[in-house]
Amino acid sequence: MNKNNNPGVATSFALLITMLASFAFADGADWESQPIGELVDALSAMTGGQDQQLALQKVIVRKKEALPVVTGKLQSGAWFEKHMMTKLLRCSPWLETRVELECLAASETDHWLAREGAVYALAELGDASAGPAILAVLNGPETPLSVQRVAVAALARIGYTAALADLSLLTQHEDVRMRLFANRALAELGGTADKAFLLSCLGDGDFTVREDACGALAMVAGEDVAMALADRAAGDVNSAVRDAAAQALRDAAGAGISKLWLQQGAQSVETAKTARDLGLDPITGKCILMYAGEVKSIHGFHKFINKVLGQYG
Repeated sequence: MNKNNNPGVATSFALLITMLASFAFADGADWESQPIGELVDALSAMTGGQDQQLALQKVIVRKKEALPVVTGKLQSGAWFEKHMMTKLLRCSPWLETRVELECLAASETDHWLAREGAVYALAELGDASAGPAILAVLNGPETPLSVQRVAVAALARIGYTAALADLSLLTQHEDVRMRLFANRALAELGGTADKAFLLSCLGDGDFTVREDACGALAMVAGEDVAMALADRAAGDVNSAVRDAAAQALRDAAGAGISKLWLQQGAQSVETAKTARDLGLDPITGKCILMYAGEVKSIHGFHKFINKVLGQYG
């Protein structure tokens, strides 16, 4: 096995660089004059925190010097170094690294985390001409499922509509999250998403599925969608799902949806309050069937009575 793809070897390397980084980023260090290679090496070993954010900024500011070092690590660095370089390029997309990113994304011998990062970084370039390369990663027979899911999101991110047929096939994938990603990508690219499937995912026992479903439903119109999202925003047991549902409703409000119909028997004080908090006007205590065009049977009679009493509308 290539030592660059061995997490154990790479972790040992990262620990060594982390020890060096503790000196390189000590208080009072002059980062502006620090050799760019040392700065990028130190960044490569960081796993998070304020130091990492500051190091990213310093490398980005010194792009001209850093570019050959970054491309070199993308080509032949340890797997964690490659991953960190893709993180840098997600924060600040550099078109000059596109070839290295495409090679890393397609590499079947590289660590899946580095490949994921490369696909994300390609998406951040916002260039639809990268679509064929990303689609090839998606359809690669040895591409890990997690990398495929990122490729689906990336194709939507760059607006690559030529992938619509491939994405449609993935809505029947055995993996529920892949189906979610594919449906969201279809909606973002102007295709038709499976609304019934997305709504059913809001009741899934896995909170990550419910969270992803909220994001996908933000792209799908419908009063039933808005009501289901409002219910999740008000009452899901997981805070990440509640936040995702609330954001989806904000996105819907931004798209021009101003009212949320809470059908009789389905409304709750919490849901109505959440809708108001998100800038939507909740309609309660009225039957939607009275407002659905030409209405017959008992609903038509209710409509007539409400008009007589001035309560219709």
